Amino acid sequence: MIAVDRPGFGASDWGHVQRSLARQCEDIAPPLDHASPGRRVILVGHSFGEPVVVRLAMDYRAKINGLAPIPAHGG
Repeated sequence: MIAVDRPGFGASDWGHVQRSLARQCEDIAPPLDHASPGRRVILVGHSFGEPVVVRLAMDYRAKINGLAPIPAHGG
């Protein structure tokens, strides 16, 4: 299992937010190969991570086996 901070959030270059969804996916894709070489992965995304994992699945179909988007619950 790998947990990824979106660029500019969490411990990932705090304050230098990458707003482009496509660019965020480009930054996240290389660890997928490193963690599971030659194998497809299941992506889990929460809150804004939902569109990120959907875009990753669209852009890197050959690397992805499934999606588990988890919506943020608003008040």
